[in-house]
Amino acid sequence: MSKTEITGLDHSIIGVSDLEAARETYEKLGFTITRRGRHEGWGTANYCIMFPQDYIEILGIVDPTQFDAGLVNFLATNGEGLMKLAARSSDVDVTRAHLEKEGFDPSEVQKLGRWLEMPEGDVMPHFRLVHIPAEKTPGFKGFVCQHMTPEIVWREEWLSHPNTVAAAKAYVIINENPESLKDCYEKLFQLPTKLKDDILYVDTGMGDIIFSPTDALNEIIPDLVWSGNEDDGTIIAMILAADDLLTTASVLHKNGVSYLKNTNGELLVSPEDACGVAIQFI
Repeated sequence: MSKTEITGLDHSIIGVSDLEAARETYEKLGFTITRRGRHEGWGTANYCIMFPQDYIEILGIVDPTQFDAGLVNFLATNGEGLMKLAARSSDVDVTRAHLEKEGFDPSEVQKLGRWLEMPEGDVMPHFRLVHIPAEKTPGFKGFVCQHMTPEIVWREEWLSHPNTVAAAKAYVIINENPESLKDCYEKLFQLPTKLKDDILYVDTGMGDIIFSPTDALNEIIPDLVWSGNEDDGTIIAMILAADDLLTTASVLHKNGVSYLKNTNGELLVSPEDACGVAIQFI
């Protein structure tokens, strides 16, 4: 077993066509939104939804003349929605060595910064990244991230949300043959996976990735409706853990957001009301 230094899922990325409209949408969903960040040397900017251990990134384009990190192509092909997942590493050099040893053909370590627009003046969090070719992780588009300045982005005032969500529990990805992915993801995370009723549950160490055929999606998220046009690899939904679902429902109702409530008391917001992402609050 190789040492990975991968500690779990770090964040997800939602690609949007209108960054400010997306910010308003997620505020209506009951989230506290960070100040805007602008990637250094890129044409993209983001807002983040921070939880104590992980977060959600909302990504948009603010300068179409600069590098867009694949967002233009993603929007043209898929429309708005979950674009990528990022795993966290406590030492990205060790992680890269693990990926190379296991045959994932990782990129060289890359540095990234983004200006965070704070009232007292801009500050710049720094990250180190390793990308994995998409063909090496079938059904999954993502990369590995090491935070060099976590104290800048994990601020106390951003960790509490009116809807009481405290973590991203899991992400659901469409794949018509999840069993074929089992060996790949056990090698990637060096953790056991679970195959049940043709659904593959991948334990990353912090947060799960769930690969499901389209005909089994309702086993994971009851009442989920999808267009039927999604390809393998579409990250169709996120499952978020809330401390108090009564409060979650109250916030959604107050803000005019439609939702369904299943027999377990879990809440479902449709992709049309969340920038192309189905959200299950549990």
